[in-house]
Amino acid sequence: MQNFDFNFTVQDDIDLEMETGGNVGGVANYNLLDNKPQINGVELLGNKTASELGLDDYSDLDNKPQINGVTLSGNKNSETLKIPGKIVAGQTYTVDGTTRTAYDGAEVFNHTEANVAVGAYSRATGLATKAIGNFSSANGYQTTARGNYSHTFGQLSEASGDHSSAEGWSCTASGIRSHAGGYQSTASGGHSFAYGQNATASGSASCAIGAVVTASGDFSHASGAYTTASGDSSFASGYECQAKKAHTVAIGDNVVADSINQVVLGSYNVLDSNNKFAFILGNGYYDNANERIVRSNLLAVDFAGKLYLNNSAVGIDLAEIGELADSGAKNLLNPAAAVGYVGQSGYPISKSGITYTLDANSETITLSDTATSVSTLRIPITLSPGTYHVSGIPSGGSDSSYRADLREAGGNVFITNDFDYGSGFSFTLSATTSLDYCIRVANGYNPSSVVVSPMICTEAAWSVSQQFVKYRPSYDELITRIEALEQANGISTNAVSQSRGIKTIEDI
Repeated sequence: MQNFDFNFTVQDDIDLEMETGGNVGGVANYNLLDNKPQINGVELLGNKTASELGLDDYSDLDNKPQINGVTLSGNKNSETLKIPGKIVAGQTYTVDGTTRTAYDGAEVFNHTEANVAVGAYSRATGLATKAIGNFSSANGYQTTARGNYSHTFGQLSEASGDHSSAEGWSCTASGIRSHAGGYQSTASGGHSFAYGQNATASGSASCAIGAVVTASGDFSHASGAYTTASGDSSFASGYECQAKKAHTVAIGDNVVADSINQVVLGSYNVLDSNNKFAFILGNGYYDNANERIVRSNLLAVDFAGKLYLNNSAVGIDLAEIGELADSGAKNLLNPAAAVGYVGQSGYPISKSGITYTLDANSETITLSDTATSVSTLRIPITLSPGTYHVSGIPSGGSDSSYRADLREAGGNVFITNDFDYGSGFSFTLSATTSLDYCIRVANGYNPSSVVVSPMICTEAAWSVSQQFVKYRPSYDELITRIEALEQANGISTNAVSQSRGIKTIEDI
């Protein structure tokens, strides 16, 4: 209760003086309060410590408050407390020198490390990451998710294609729906995949896996080390292999598929850029002593099915090999057929001054003497439809010396305009044909013991071997001869085979 003192002096005018212990209407000095507030029974006067007020130390509390499971102690930032930072929609941010407007739903973690999220519902977390595309996510260190629905994690990787993903160190996924991972790998083709070290998938829907591999063809695949699949739908795997053309396969060590639709396996094959071979098995090598590549083919198969062994330029028709095995004959031309056909009873045969002598062992024909006019020895043969090869004339033949040709049976119409002057030739029949193999000597020419090795064989048989062989009847011809002998002797085929066990003509 405050006291008031009043002093009055009577004058002409009345002056009223009042002294008070404070301002009227309240107490100005806190210390003068009669009922000061208290904590734990301690009057709040002056600077009181927590212990003076009877309060426990915060650090000693058993049940400290938490946010997102993180105890509130010390200095916590939003990232530590797992609280994403919401980007203000409509606010502008400078990203890579370009001003961008943020969209709704973008959020970042760890604001202090310059993370940026400006795409709609994008998220940037880690250190210095950028989520620019809508619904994109950038994680790790200095990664960028530029494409819509893109994703990055690792270090210095970037996913710029829509729906792309880049992971690892300095990887780039720029193609739509592409994926790049590992170390400095790039997936730039749409729907491409690159994974490994310096792997590049630039073709559409291409795949590159390994070290320094490139899949540049559409739908191509390259794997291993230093391989290249540059053809569309090509496949290269191994070490330094190349599938250069469309629909090719190269697998092994330093093999190259250089023709369309080609498959190459093995090592260091002979290069084929002329589209000759469908399949190659290389057996080349690197000559360390001379520091050079030695290319070689163990075998190759051309698109017609011919087999080429040990770098041979002559192909083998496997189907015809089977035919030879079935028929049992290569040389279809029987020189003995000339006897009687040319009006003479046997060798030696003389025609227009030239003497034709048959060697009974080798079945070669020797030419001698001098032609008094054009001399021709005809050897008849009937051939089924197919492709055949003519050979037999030694080198040095010509129209003015000696040659071989094919004519209609008993006539002078040529079956083909090709002549054998020493290199032979091939021809094709579309129907069964009877013809003459003609050895021709020019008028006035002296062949001086020229030896002719007359042979007609299938082109496939010639591709297997160019060696001259004597005429041998086929199995069919042997059967015909046996049946003729059986009928001449009144023996049935079944009786011979059952009672005598005949297997060869010598058994008769």
